[in-house]
Amino acid sequence: MKREYHIYASSVLVELKTLKENNKAEYFKEIFMKLMPEIKAYIAAQLKTAIKKGIVAKNRYKVDDFVNDLYIYVYEHINSIDDSANFYTWLFKQADEILNDAFTYEEFDDFFFKN
Repeated sequence: MKREYHIYASSVLVELKTLKENNKAEYFKEIFMKLMPEIKAYIAAQLKTAIKKGIVAKNRYKVDDFVNDLYIYVYEHINSIDDSANFYTWLFKQADEILNDAFTYEEFDDFFFKN
């Protein structure tokens, strides 16, 4: 399944760039959401781990919050991706950065209130 997903992500990059250039945000989102099942599962696992570690409170965030942030980021930066073979990896890296930003904010917020 991962291999099929990786191949699909690589093949869809050109289409996403074209949709962005033609201001077809609705179709862009439709195609983008087809990429999300594995990324959603990854985000859910990372969020669950952060909750268990006490980094974030339960019910503070939803997986879809991060998916929406990822969608916005990808839509704004899709043209900066040159290598379709690495698009799959790039998506996960961006998801990680979005998660880490949120977790860092939570840790700082918690530290600030304790002091």
